Amino acid sequence: MRDEQGFTLIEVAIALFIVAPALAPAVQLTISGADDARRLTRHTYAEWVAMNRLGQAELDPYPGIGTTRGQAREAGSVWYWKQQVYETSTPGLRRIAIRVRATRQGPVLATVRSDLGRMLTARRPGKAAKAP
Repeated sequence: MRDEQGFTLIEVAIALFIVAPALAPAVQLTISGADDARRLTRHTYAEWVAMNRLGQAELDPYPGIGTTRGQAREAGSVWYWKQQVYETSTPGLRRIAIRVRATRQGPVLATVRSDLGRMLTARRPGKAAKAP
């Protein structure tokens, strides 16, 4: 009888045979988590682009109705945005929707909607408020 310590090749093979089925889902879960993190990062950057575009639109005194397209750089990438401005049933109020994609024809990663209004002047006694 030998007095050596350690495992034989057969023992190691049996141990791997038992453990391997449990390792495969763990590896898949790790890869899935990394993919989710990348996807979440892309959606976050797209949201930033949309919010920046909305901020620029708010600086315009009263955006024109219609569709505008453009590009923006964020986090070292080019993002493609599409801005649509609609008339609403309320005078002086327009609805804006901004959609952002990572590629020209790719899926929409972020959408921001808001209402933009024309500022009214203060009322004077006996006179109606009017838009500038």
